[in-house]
Amino acid sequence: MAIKMCTSVLITTKVANFFTADLYDSDFQPVVMGERLVYGKRLWRRLVDPEVPKIDLVPLDEANKETAITKDNFGKTVFLYQDTLILSDEEEANG
Repeated sequence: MAIKMCTSVLITTKVANFFTADLYDSDFQPVVMGERLVYGKRLWRRLVDPEVPKIDLVPLDEANKETAITKDNFGKTVFLYQDTLILSDEEEANG
């Protein structure tokens, strides 16, 4: 099955200040719903699923000034980037 990634990023509640991403297949059927975006951590990093693309998407600030994703900086200074840097398992575990 071909996977076409379509992400929808939104604030999940008025109380919590975080964003989630939803992943759909090419037929727009849900694959993963509500993946929490964490600054500097790749999406779907804990999933081992053949339907999840092998593309590392990471929320980052190119200026390296931010340390978290907020409603004030997401889409202004913090964006989703494709990570092309390959870390060892130890580096990944240490963050």
